[in-house]
Amino acid sequence: MHLRSRRVFAGGVQLALVLALAAGSARGQVDLSAWPQVRMEVLAVDQDGLPVPGVTVDALVARGERKQLAVNGLKPSTEPQSVCVLVDASDSIGDGLAIVQTKVRRLLRKLPADDEVCMAAFSSKLWIAQPLTEDRGAVLQALAQMRPAAGTQLRDGLLELSSYMRGAARFRSRAIILIGDGSDRHSTATTEQLKRELEAEGSPVVHMICLPVAFGRARAKQYEPHEGTAFKLHEFSGGLTYFPHTIADIDAIVDTLPETIRNRYIVTYAAENAARDGHEERIEILFDKAHQSMKARIQGPEGYYAPAK
Repeated sequence: MHLRSRRVFAGGVQLALVLALAAGSARGQVDLSAWPQVRMEVLAVDQDGLPVPGVTVDALVARGERKQLAVNGLKPSTEPQSVCVLVDASDSIGDGLAIVQTKVRRLLRKLPADDEVCMAAFSSKLWIAQPLTEDRGAVLQALAQMRPAAGTQLRDGLLELSSYMRGAARFRSRAIILIGDGSDRHSTATTEQLKRELEAEGSPVVHMICLPVAFGRARAKQYEPHEGTAFKLHEFSGGLTYFPHTIADIDAIVDTLPETIRNRYIVTYAAENAARDGHEERIEILFDKAHQSMKARIQGPEGYYAPAK
């Protein structure tokens, strides 16, 4: 099993995650309400993708496009989350959908009880089978109704689901858990359009379990031909990407993912460019060299848009 993530500024990051910070006022992955002060929610993980406890502000470094930025605040984030599980129900998954449904049931049992959850699937279009709710029984019923269909519109489905969450989620922390093989043959939305949506105020982070080819017909170790597609989707969202090879790998992922994504920190720093003109800010938050030598990692979104006024 591979647990990997890539960044624009730093390669070799094995696993990390940022979750969205939005609700009510719909602030998204970052909180710009005190601009040019920025509050960003990040995850600290070790080389196995497990949470790193007790992180202090002096252990962090922030880098903009042209200079290093001062990190002046850090605290744990303990809020519940709004989580949408998005299942690839296209014909590329085929009879593997039944296995996915079993693993999603296992995942739902692990998610905190105070999270609200929605269940969605995509093929030739997005289907929100169960809108956001705290009723896990309703979510399980919606999961059981999913059937494979023709067409694969991954980007379109993500874009539409992100838009739905920006309007419907109750909690400030928002995430999409995407389970599929990473293929996209029929979307009309471009990667750039999806990037802009996921960097918009109130949008969720996306993290993905990228299934191997012939998932429903094979159990032995396989390759991940859509790896590049998966990374393109998640580099800009700040999410984490898993590449399981076996059923046992998937079990391990769904058992640890809920605990990993609930252990978050809020980092505060000053933006590199304080102008209110809607420009895109690029950012990397990482551990200092001492923590990097311990193979601990931080990940947040690689960018966001400054206020326009």
